[in-house]
Amino acid sequence: KPMQRPSIISAVLRGDPDTEVPVWLCISGILLGCGLYGFAIGSWRAPHMGLYVGVKFPLLILATLCGTGLMNGILGQLIGSGLSFADSFKSQLTSFLIFSLLLGSLSPIAFLLAFEMPGWTDELKFESYRSQVHIHTGVIAYAGLLANHKLYRILQSRIGNLTTARQTLVIWLAGNLFVGAQLSWNLRPFFGSPYTGVEFLRSDWRDKTFYESIFTSLSQTLGLYPHTYTSNDKS
Repeated sequence: KPMQRPSIISAVLRGDPDTEVPVWLCISGILLGCGLYGFAIGSWRAPHMGLYVGVKFPLLILATLCGTGLMNGILGQLIGSGLSFADSFKSQLTSFLIFSLLLGSLSPIAFLLAFEMPGWTDELKFESYRSQVHIHTGVIAYAGLLANHKLYRILQSRIGNLTTARQTLVIWLAGNLFVGAQLSWNLRPFFGSPYTGVEFLRSDWRDKTFYESIFTSLSQTLGLYPHTYTSNDKS
C-alpha cells in the first residue's frame, strides 16, 4: 500500500533485519540516490558531465551487484551461512539501497559544493578538483561503512551465528571491492578532471585493468622503470 512506503524506507535506514524490501523499490532507490549524487559530482565540470556521472554511478552499483551476486551466494554456501541465493541477493541489494539513500540525502550538499568551489575555468581549478576528489571519496567511503554496518545486522539476524555472519560479510566485501574497483576503472571518469576534456568513457577504457595500473604505479614509485606521462593518467 502507498501509505506503507515511508515506513519501509525508515525501517531500511534503521537496519531492521526483518524488513522485506521489494526488489523494484531497491533498484529505484539506487537509481535515484546514486543518480542524484553522481550528477552533483559531475556538474562541477560541466552539466553534461553531471548527466554522464548520474548515469554511470548507479550503473556501477548495479553492475557490481550483478557481477558478485552469484559469486557471493556460492561463497556464502561454502562457509555454511545457510542463506539461499535469493536471500544473499536481497541482503546485498538492501545494503546498496541504504548506501544510495544516504548519498542521495547528501546530494544537495554536493550540489552546493560544486557551485561554490572554484570552477574548472578558474585558476584554482586543480586545487578545487583535488579537494572535491578527497571530499567525495571520504563521503562515499563513510556511506559504505554505514551501509555495511546495517548489512552486518541483517546477516546476524538471518544467519544466527555471529562468527559466520562476520565471515560472510568479510567475504562479500572482498568480492564487491575486487569487482567494483575494476568496473569503476572501466567506467571512469567520475569526477570530471580539468586535465582532460568531458567524455563519457576514456578512450582506453578496455586497454588495461585496475590492478595492472596499481602494479605499474607501485613499480614506478619504487623506481623499477621510468614513468611516461600521458593525459590519461588523470582520472
